Amino acid sequence: KYTFTLAFYQKEQGDLKAAAATLQALLEKRPVSADAYLLLAEIYGQQGNRSEAAAVLRQAQQVEGLSPQDRARIAVMLQKWSTPEPQEGHKTGNR
Repeated sequence: KYTFTLAFYQKEQGDLKAAAATLQALLEKRPVSADAYLLLAEIYGQQGNRSEAAAVLRQAQQVEGLSPQDRARIAVMLQKWSTPEPQEGHKTGNR
């Protein structure tokens, strides 16, 4: 849990690169950590890298040993990051 807490703190301090590196190291050692995958996806999303966020969550879906609740949380986030962000300057539904 210490490593996840460190990554969360790094993210909160705005050091997204360090937080991502910490989470990647955690997932190499302990791949059954839904929270780590979710936080890493959030960080990639904050960096504007939606495709990397979705890729991390797709990787998480392949991990054995996750609870049904964790799988559901991952699926919800994957849907969020897989949906294209509206183009700036374009309003949806208005022409």
